[in-house]
Amino acid sequence: MGLKWPLLALFIPLASASAFAQSLALDLEGECSEYDATLTAVGFEKGCYDVKLDIAQAKAEVLDPGEGWKSAFYYIGSGLCTDGNETVSEKFSLVVAGQPDSFSARAVLRNDTKQWSSAAHEVSQRCTQDLLAIPVALSIILVLLIAIAIHLNWKFIKHASKWPSWGSG
Repeated sequence: MGLKWPLLALFIPLASASAFAQSLALDLEGECSEYDATLTAVGFEKGCYDVKLDIAQAKAEVLDPGEGWKSAFYYIGSGLCTDGNETVSEKFSLVVAGQPDSFSARAVLRNDTKQWSSAAHEVSQRCTQDLLAIPVALSIILVLLIAIAIHLNWKFIKHASKWPSWGSG
């Protein structure tokens, strides 16, 4: 009987620690410069937190619902609010400038006393605009060459009618 109390004494701190476990996750959906960022916070106390989408190796802008587009360098004031529920998610629009091949992204939450960060992860962009420019440019060149050929052929036909005819008569 004496063994049950020490086991119970170990279980109570473990259970209370897991009840206060906090996690922060950032998920990016999209490709080539335009992303929908979903920030999910688990186990945070009731309150509003400032949000920063920290983008490394690229310049980026995030849509702040109160202020419009602004640099991802700045925090969005009260960007995520929770009423003490277990899980809260908030979506943000993100635009990465310059179409770098890849960049690193993480989310940062802060309140008056603390700061939390999500794990950083590499995002590889798949930009196809450059590949579309080649067929468009070739099509424009082809149309111009056809227009030049038609113009030159017209001049040739116009001048050919003034030539003497050979072999008739």
